[in-house]
Amino acid sequence: ERRGTPISLEDLVAIAADAKTRLLIETKHPVLAGSAVEEEVARIIHRFKVEIHLLSFSFTAIARAMRLMPEFEHVQLLQHSQLIPLAQSEIIGLDIELIRKDGALIPSLIAKGKRLFVYTVNDDDEFRHLASEGVAGIITDIPAQAKMVLGYP
Repeated sequence: ERRGTPISLEDLVAIAADAKTRLLIETKHPVLAGSAVEEEVARIIHRFKVEIHLLSFSFTAIARAMRLMPEFEHVQLLQHSQLIPLAQSEIIGLDIELIRKDGALIPSLIAKGKRLFVYTVNDDDEFRHLASEGVAGIITDIPAQAKMVLGYP
């Protein structure tokens, strides 16, 4: 048992492959390794044939992920609504604070054909509200609680 011990991305992807589950993988930038981050993720993902959504605040990282792993939908994470028009990814990931400030944001983006993930949501009422609004994904620190509230097994 490895409880509390960090594991490598390769080990995590192997576990996901065995469990036949998809992953959300967030890359952080800027880093000295630059493009090597997404290149290594792509190498490992293709080796294990696991479905992923790569998430990043970096527009360059998302463009790179779209080129290296075009078979997957990637998520452009945004903290500012002014950046929404610049997002080239299939899915936009918005900070829950943006949703709280502008209740029309979700329906307007869905009407434009965008799929939305919202982060970081840790409130039962917000889980319900976002699900009823039609967001594609909710990123939370308490996934078991979110699943229970939303009625997932």
